[in-house]
Amino acid sequence: SLTQGLILKVTPMRKDVFQILIKPKTYIEFKAGQYLQLCLEKETLSYSIASSPLDKNLYELHLRLEEAY
Repeated sequence: SLTQGLILKVTPMRKDVFQILIKPKTYIEFKAGQYLQLCLEKETLSYSIASSPLDKNLYELHLRLEEAY
């Protein structure tokens, strides 16, 4: 399934880890362990969903920055 979303908040958790809160236009239910794909202009990135499946209005992601090589 595909839906659009709005990034509500980006919070640094550590120097290289950020919490991202996304409010989807249409909420799609998921099970623990599933991932979410962010479709950007030139690429698609997959992230494990950090929020509980019981939260029915936001997706929480934890993104870790990696050094460019």
